[in-house]
Amino acid sequence: MRPPVATEFIDAAEAKLGVRLPQSYRDAMKARNGAYLELHDDLWEVLPVWDTSTTKRAARTCNDFARETLQLRELEWFPTGAVAIAV
Repeated sequence: MRPPVATEFIDAAEAKLGVRLPQSYRDAMKARNGAYLELHDDLWEVLPVWDTSTTKRAARTCNDFARETLQLRELEWFPTGAVAIAV
């Protein structure tokens, strides 16, 4: 199980991307920062919010959704304004 993340890190990710995430998603991340989901025989990783509160948490969350989204936004096929939340 992943640890929770503080609201300040979610706010920072939203500012970095220029978006406001749904409250339900923010609440889920505050309770558990990322997850693994099995849907229709596919395994998905819900990307975490980058948490720099400790070195250990920073290392565990470095594949954060904001960084992944910014990389994907450089690709022509990625929809404008979209946010990558799982891989």
